[in-house]
Amino acid sequence: MREEKIGSLVGRSFEWTQAVLFKPFSLKKWLALLFIASLAGSMGGGGNGTGGNGGSKHKAQETKQTAAAGAQTDTPKAAKAEPAPSPRAMLRKGISFIKTPVGMAVAGGVLLFSFVMYVAWLWLSCRFKFIWFDAVIRNSSAISEPYRRYKPQAGSLFKASLVIGFFVSAFLAGWAVWIYGTGARLGAWKEGFHWSLSAGLHIFALPAVVLVLAILASLLFHVMIRHFVVPVMAMNKVPFLTALGQAWGIFRPRLGDLALYYLLLFALGMLAGAITLVAIFAAVIVFGLIGLVVFGLLYWIFIGLLKMWPIFAVLAVILGVPYIFFAILAVSAMSLITAVFFKSFGLNFLLSQKSPLLPASFEEYTAKNPPGERGPFPLLPIVALILLSLVLFGGIVAAIAVPNFVAARNKAIAAKHQQA
Repeated sequence: MREEKIGSLVGRSFEWTQAVLFKPFSLKKWLALLFIASLAGSMGGGGNGTGGNGGSKHKAQETKQTAAAGAQTDTPKAAKAEPAPSPRAMLRKGISFIKTPVGMAVAGGVLLFSFVMYVAWLWLSCRFKFIWFDAVIRNSSAISEPYRRYKPQAGSLFKASLVIGFFVSAFLAGWAVWIYGTGARLGAWKEGFHWSLSAGLHIFALPAVVLVLAILASLLFHVMIRHFVVPVMAMNKVPFLTALGQAWGIFRPRLGDLALYYLLLFALGMLAGAITLVAIFAAVIVFGLIGLVVFGLLYWIFIGLLKMWPIFAVLAVILGVPYIFFAILAVSAMSLITAVFFKSFGLNFLLSQKSPLLPASFEEYTAKNPPGERGPFPLLPIVALILLSLVLFGGIVAAIAVPNFVAARNKAIAAKHQQA
């Protein structure tokens, strides 16, 4: 039974976060922890940008509208530009291409490559989840030694994650078939179907409720695995199913404590997220203003006055690359602080249950499990995986953005010619 109060657990987690990151401060340690936390998937939301395609497309549409308006005013007999294809027409065109031998080969290759990348990243994330646990509980930035130490447990977590991923994929596939079958019985996917509120509710209402409940259950299970099962696997050196049973056995008589943890995690997460967003926004403004002043002054001196753009270009690269790296590091540091805190809080909450299966404190665990020999660390395969992922992401973005940009550009040119 937990005897320590929640306020004490929060305070102790905050103090441990200070000890890990600031006592003493080490840039090398911060970089290592950023690397570990990122590959473990513990850095939070990250930046989800929308990309640059939207602006180009919007500008092209404005050009098209302006050109069409000019054609109607100045040359009434000019032909109008063809309307943009509807999403349904674009979808049918894509399906028709996939049905061709070339399309099937391309789609199959992309799916196979994406699946291989997913499995590789899943394996790597499972390894680094244990390295992240070790880094926080030991106040360490070691990578190679825990990479070797927790290899059996990481392999067990990887296999379990594959099985869970299979069931999740099967559920989503069944859910999609459910919606498609319901709509097909109503003829919703045929041309000319009249959509109404009742038809939409009949097709989507119940599946939406089931999906929301399934997402909620999966989130609760994910938190259980990440915050409690993985630490139990690491501390007791047991496989996934054994650790899942032990973690459930710890909290089964204390379901109120488990529910309280979920509520605290949600509340603290909202608070930490708000503080982090404000800090990141402030940091972006500060670094942006400093960069604007410094590089604007250099531009005014070497381009405006001296007309020496090669020197400005060299200075911009020499000063800009470290400045951008430092700015990204400073912004990422905000998320690292919250990542260390929440990992510490989860471990402290778990140990506060005073289970005979667990050590009493961080210090007891580290004393009974001294660091071992360092093993080989596959740095080159990890770098190759990151580069291949960037290539895959860039290819997907290019496949979406380039055709849209070309189509918009051609329509703008055609509209301009019609106006002339």
